[in-house]
Amino acid sequence: TLLVWWAAGCPCVRRYEPRIAALAERWGDRVRVVAVASNADESAELVRTVAAERGLAVPLLIDGDGALAARYGVRTTPTVVVLDAQGRAVFTGWIDNEREPGARGRQPWVEEAVDALLAGASYRPTSPVYGCAITRRGRGGCGCDEGAK
Repeated sequence: TLLVWWAAGCPCVRRYEPRIAALAERWGDRVRVVAVASNADESAELVRTVAAERGLAVPLLIDGDGALAARYGVRTTPTVVVLDAQGRAVFTGWIDNEREPGARGRQPWVEEAVDALLAGASYRPTSPVYGCAITRRGRGGCGCDEGAK
């Protein structure tokens, strides 16, 4: 299972939505991809509305109290946590280092980890994370690239 922390107001998340859909398609039935919304300042109604407007291609889990984010130590969106077949977190990080599609020097962190996990091979268990802070009781904010599209 691939959990992707999602937020309605994060420009990084918005830029990564097509990549999230592509990953879900790439792995098909072998890997379940789920978006997780944990921001205290984004209501369930807002999250559902924005996800529908943007055509979010994966199921959306609303983590209203932030318990799931806290359990896995997730502090920013769009952080990814990969769970193995036993439900253990085996990768935490970002999808890749590519801020804009097509940028040079792409490092496909989550693809490498999941492909290796599926093949029973070793992989890098973490990658750097960037993005917008997940809000807790009204605190947080964007740290990804505030001039982003």
